[in-house]
Amino acid sequence: MLAAEQQGRRNFFLLSAQKLVPPVMRALLDGGETHVDGFLLPGHVAVVTGTEAFSFLAEDYHVPGVVGGFAPLEILTALQMLVRQIAAGAARIENAYPSVVRPAGNPAARAAMERVYEPAETAWRGLGMIPASGLAMREAYRAYDFAAVRPLTIETRIEGRRGCRCGEVLRGAILPKECALFGRACVPEHAVGPCMVSVEGTCAAWYKSTAEGGSTMEHDVITMAHGAGGQLSHALMEEVVLPALGNTLLNVLHDGAVLPLTGRTAFTTDSYVVQPHFFPGSIGRLAVCGTVNDLSMTGRHPRISARRHP
Repeated sequence: MLAAEQQGRRNFFLLSAQKLVPPVMRALLDGGETHVDGFLLPGHVAVVTGTEAFSFLAEDYHVPGVVGGFAPLEILTALQMLVRQIAAGAARIENAYPSVVRPAGNPAARAAMERVYEPAETAWRGLGMIPASGLAMREAYRAYDFAAVRPLTIETRIEGRRGCRCGEVLRGAILPKECALFGRACVPEHAVGPCMVSVEGTCAAWYKSTAEGGSTMEHDVITMAHGAGGQLSHALMEEVVLPALGNTLLNVLHDGAVLPLTGRTAFTTDSYVVQPHFFPGSIGRLAVCGTVNDLSMTGRHPRISARRHP
């Protein structure tokens, strides 16, 4: 927008819908409906705002927070730091994403935002209108605001429409399974509420990763996809194999079993169904590599090694 202003552009418009995280966090904590032990704070936000923007959590509410990154190890590190604070009864704002996040954030980016935008009241699903929780373009830049140039008529939807309790799920007041529509009238294929529409929605994630989501076995037929090691493989084990053959070794659902024989022995087995029947690659190499990988995942060390001779 600043570049458009500098270049004198008059045909550049933005439909702005920015929201601020700290005000809605205050509203959630002030509401008292949900007990929050700690916050895993958004790294992409903190890059701009800095960790100081979240200091009120510890100072005003005695709630700890840790800024995390997005790689698996970064997320786990942040969660570990957060759990340690909670266990110790501490309340600090820590940074587990120091490669890009600084206490003061990005001063240049913050200055640019403050030049163009000002805090404004905005609506949040499940929480209603929250003062100063959004950003609106300042009067000097209103000519670039599409909503001001071409006013929009936005349909107002009532919270809890058709029995959907998405707002309560977002506030942490209920679990997705406590909504009467979850897994019945509301599933990813024909969602009722926004929490099931988005692949990142709470209800959609819960549906895909828990038993409450219902069976993922399609028409009670085992297909090639069930052997691919993904969600269908897990469903086959959970819904068919374990109820019939479950035991202390199998129920762990590891890639291999560690048996209490002489010492601790790791065991695994594998089979392959290939198409075409005359496999174009090396089925032996596939079998050996797959089995060795499974054994490696148990943390065992080989007692016998083989060397390929010329």
